[in-house]
Amino acid sequence: MAGLAYLDSFYEFYERLDDYMPEKLHLARVRQPNPGPIQLALMRPAMRRMYRRMFASWPDGLRATLVERHLSDGWWQAGVRERSNLPAVAAELRQGGDLPDVPVIALAPTGIDPGLRLMMSGKALRAMADGNRRMYTDLAGSVTRGEYRSLEGARHSTMTTDRPDAVVPAVRDLIAMAAS
Repeated sequence: MAGLAYLDSFYEFYERLDDYMPEKLHLARVRQPNPGPIQLALMRPAMRRMYRRMFASWPDGLRATLVERHLSDGWWQAGVRERSNLPAVAAELRQGGDLPDVPVIALAPTGIDPGLRLMMSGKALRAMADGNRRMYTDLAGSVTRGEYRSLEGARHSTMTTDRPDAVVPAVRDLIAMAAS
């Protein structure tokens, strides 16, 4: 590995996520939503609009496929299964060892995904955002050449489409750091 562009994904630091979060947001305590067929049917029109906006600049055929897949029952169930097993996933990732001392740019969105607003209080969302900021800062600080960059206006689920103006230069910067 020559470097790491961290895009707010799940990684081995998540085993220590509980150190950064209030107890009610610890991985094992967070209830993973599993909307039923009626709730999904009610949510789909708004989500369809969101995904169309998210993929607006993508080619028509690809955009249509991505939107439909994101709205499919199978896609939803796969997400529920993944989110329901996060403590075990964190432990498994940790078995891979520590992050090597390579250049790291940790990009962290500051916006809140709309779905989280429906499931969490403002206080919990602020606590989660603060914990994530501290965790990403520690990730960048765990290597010799690490950098934390806050992405204003970007959200977790749509970071690359919300802020390509920040993501693309970060990847270019990382390539330059790895080459030097």
